[in-house]
Amino acid sequence: MELLSPAGNMEALIAAVQNGADAVYLGCSALSARASAGFSPEELRQAVSYAHLRSVRVYVTVNTLVFENELEKAKKLIGEIRDAKADAVLIQDIGAARLISRLFPDVNMHASTQMAIHNRAGVRFAKSIGMTRAVLARECSMETVAECAKEGLEIEVFVHGAHCVAMSGQCLFSSMVGNRSGNRGRCAQPCRMKYSIDGLASGYLLSPRDLCMIRRVPELLAAGVSSLKIEGRLKRAEYVAVVTRAYRQAIDAALSGKAYEPDENALLQVFNRGGFTQGYLAKKSDADIIYPEKPNHEGTYLGKTLSCQNGIAKVLLQKPLSNGDGLQFRHESEQDVIYSGKDALGGETALIRVRENVKPNIPVWKLDDERQLKQARESYFGETKSVKVDFALRAFTGEKIMLSASDGKLRAVEYGEVLMAAQSRCLDCESAEKAISKTGGTVFEYGSLKFEGDNAFCQVSAINKLRRDVLSELSLLREEAFYLSRPAAAKPMIPVFSRGKIDISAMLHVKSSEISDAENIGENSLFCYCPRDYTIEALEKAVDDERLKGSVFVFPMEASDMQLHALCRFVNERAELFSAVMLENVSQLMLDFSLPVIAGQGIPVTNVEAANALGDFKVSAYVASPEMSNSQRNSIASPIPQIVKCYGRERLMHLRHCPVNTAMGRKSHESCRLCESGKGLVGKELTDRRGYRFPLMSVRLDDGCRVILLNSAVTSIRADKRGNSRLAELTCESDAERKRVISALERGEAPEVSGATSGHEKRPLE
Repeated sequence: MELLSPAGNMEALIAAVQNGADAVYLGCSALSARASAGFSPEELRQAVSYAHLRSVRVYVTVNTLVFENELEKAKKLIGEIRDAKADAVLIQDIGAARLISRLFPDVNMHASTQMAIHNRAGVRFAKSIGMTRAVLARECSMETVAECAKEGLEIEVFVHGAHCVAMSGQCLFSSMVGNRSGNRGRCAQPCRMKYSIDGLASGYLLSPRDLCMIRRVPELLAAGVSSLKIEGRLKRAEYVAVVTRAYRQAIDAALSGKAYEPDENALLQVFNRGGFTQGYLAKKSDADIIYPEKPNHEGTYLGKTLSCQNGIAKVLLQKPLSNGDGLQFRHESEQDVIYSGKDALGGETALIRVRENVKPNIPVWKLDDERQLKQARESYFGETKSVKVDFALRAFTGEKIMLSASDGKLRAVEYGEVLMAAQSRCLDCESAEKAISKTGGTVFEYGSLKFEGDNAFCQVSAINKLRRDVLSELSLLREEAFYLSRPAAAKPMIPVFSRGKIDISAMLHVKSSEISDAENIGENSLFCYCPRDYTIEALEKAVDDERLKGSVFVFPMEASDMQLHALCRFVNERAELFSAVMLENVSQLMLDFSLPVIAGQGIPVTNVEAANALGDFKVSAYVASPEMSNSQRNSIASPIPQIVKCYGRERLMHLRHCPVNTAMGRKSHESCRLCESGKGLVGKELTDRRGYRFPLMSVRLDDGCRVILLNSAVTSIRADKRGNSRLAELTCESDAERKRVISALERGEAPEVSGATSGHEKRPLE
């Protein structure tokens, strides 16, 4: 099982390698989900060389949505990554995957967690488009992970660090409220801001605790996980060192069957948000996931103040305090200080200088442990992954001197000058060994020397040069051999589908969960039924309604394999009732429908390659990504028809936790019936610090509810001049508003809505 660590810069990469990572992941300067943490092409080559020499893989993140005018940039970037001999690229955009398969068939691809793969069908999809690994969405349970591993593809899961509160790759919050898209590597993290919920609570209601699965490593191994991933490309190198070392020890213990007791306090100290959670992997939810008190590093509890006079606080310690530690006094406002003074132990009192006097009984937290950080830095300043090398030197008069170096598998040979007979002192084994054993500053450790020679003379400088040259050659051999041992790139193997076609030309699609809206549309409009309850029992009742005749059935954004197959059977058995299905996740493209298929915006399309990829799956049409402007949409020249969303509140987040349950301190909503009793989130909104109100909406699945956070403003745009089909989504409107909106749209007008936004129509993303 591989240990995969983050590398936001070269220092972090070295920290990861020297502390036991089997692989690192990093981004280039463009098209990476962490735009501010990127390597230049030259830095990438240096990083790959450093890692491969030490038998560590390098995966490069190209996991953003790619706009049409960026396809050439993407080609250039992939070429640079291939030339640098990185081991794989992580991909979100299905168009980028299609481009790589066509132009760079030797490049290994991993499906990024941004692809929102959360079931076996999703893993099969990844395999079908040429992926060799799937990074599962963080919403997966341990049982789901084990099922996904049965598909024969490498499975990678996040085990430590921050995790998105929204479904991976399906968050539009930062994009819509701040014009900085998480799908473009520029997330402004609105989830880490304060919100209030009607009459219940106020706090960081969308901010998750950090994940820590170090005690569950044996279970992950048993589940068939190929790679354990540590989050943190924006974290400092010391964090990478501490966390990597801890998980290295945990994996080694699991592989050997030994018990391992992790130093969880060290992990908490280096970074945590409200302690740790085992997350959705362990079926945690609500208050077990969210920490409403604080959105950033919590630190560890140090002690409390006894008194404070003249800027000197007397603190009773519960744990050791060292000179240089970073502390935080938490009262009405937080006060950060750096401790300067004598080391003290738990149980003792310490005098700490503060900028402003504080009251007695104020809690003091340690944010940074200087000793821990110093030890972390020391762990990667040296060379811990040394390679023992045996040398052989041949030095005979009248022949070129020869030095070889072997690491046990590979052998490098270098020749020098022709040797002359010695006039005074000849080259012997002792003097040769003294020069050759100086391998400091390299990854190599001197092992032994086999010496053969006669009365020949050679300058020490010539032997030093031979040593440098032969080790340089051995380095290149090791790098090349390790690169060539990577798994082979996979070829796309898209299944053959016999799906029908649907003519959607210049048609208005009205997407709603209210069947009564089907009565309000005209003959040239199409009703798209988007249920709030996807249990088969509820659907069986709904389909008795004749108003659904000829409608499009919309799938949920997330569903288990069992539910997906049940829904597939449900619509196929009613092919005479529905005219098509609208899919909202790439996993659903693998289902065998007899009906025509439309790709919803949950399958993002931002370039012609992505549109044509959907054509490979016999998709009749697709809903254009709401993250594109009008000109960006119009630049996509594909035979696959495009549907433009012209009205509706954007679904900003798809949440596994319930903000109402969380505000009430509840830790699960599996058997929750609060909404049915009128005490749940029906009609509830999250309100931000500026007073904007974001409605909450629930969707019921077989395994419980999902919560959708809607935008505070309705997006409303005029039909573009190309005459594309349009989509209107109705969610919070009254009956009268719904009729008025549909009527205006069918007349080709933009409905008049107070406070409406045009989204990215005229405001392209970076």
